[in-house]
Amino acid sequence: REEIESALCDYYFKKEKEQLKSLQDNNMTFEQLFYEFMEHKKEKVSAGTIRRMLFDWKKYYKTNPDFIQKPYKDITPIDVDDFLNNIVNTTEIKDKAFCNMCEILKQTFGYAVSARYISANENPYRVEVNRKKIIPTRKKASTQEVYNNSEKQLLLNEMNRRLQNNPTNTCILAIMLDFELGTRRGEILAIKNSDIKNGEIHIHRQVVEDFDISNLDSLKRIGYHAVEYTKSDAGDRYIPLTQKAQEYIKQIQRINKETGESYQDFLFVKDGYILNPNRLYTLL
Repeated sequence: REEIESALCDYYFKKEKEQLKSLQDNNMTFEQLFYEFMEHKKEKVSAGTIRRMLFDWKKYYKTNPDFIQKPYKDITPIDVDDFLNNIVNTTEIKDKAFCNMCEILKQTFGYAVSARYISANENPYRVEVNRKKIIPTRKKASTQEVYNNSEKQLLLNEMNRRLQNNPTNTCILAIMLDFELGTRRGEILAIKNSDIKNGEIHIHRQVVEDFDISNLDSLKRIGYHAVEYTKSDAGDRYIPLTQKAQEYIKQIQRINKETGESYQDFLFVKDGYILNPNRLYTLL
């Protein structure tokens, strides 16, 4: 009798729990679904990607409470149309930003399908908007994006002046060297001495920022570190070193030796760690 009663209790408790979960699932808002999806996604992508998606969420979704607070199972393709068209009609949004914003919607409903919350046929995601209202990304004139010769010379003159006042500041030399290499900020700071061989330099890693993403509503920047990959596959490349670049590198290596700066063979080091990327922006 005791075993039968125990089995009956287990059965009905389980049944009640399943019914409660089913009720909760049916009433889960799109916002709740999004945060559940993000908890899943943050184990698969970089903290930087999570940060960008949350930025877009706050900018485009949080400002549309009627949409995100609706039970996601009740959202129809028409609701999606209205939501997207409202953004297009009320916001001056560029095509790249629009695509990134739509990706949140697409991936969140894709997660619901993968989690078997809804079937593929029940997925309401689609993009039907007046694309003429989306601002196309136009390539800027080179005069707005690239330093011309006179600007470059003015900047290098200023870097030389500062270097005379602070001869062990390799941050200054990083900017001067980058005029010879043309690398991204994160790439130049991730260079190791072992990457420099036979008159060329191998770019194949970058410095990325670290964020504490344990609380999705309050991301915190906690530091930075080097990773063994570049922004894209094409970023893995060999760059021939000019005479000037070789002189800068020898100068940096000499400064590191004189000051005793060292960290895992990295070229740009300060206080026993990789040079802080923000210092380049501040100096520039």
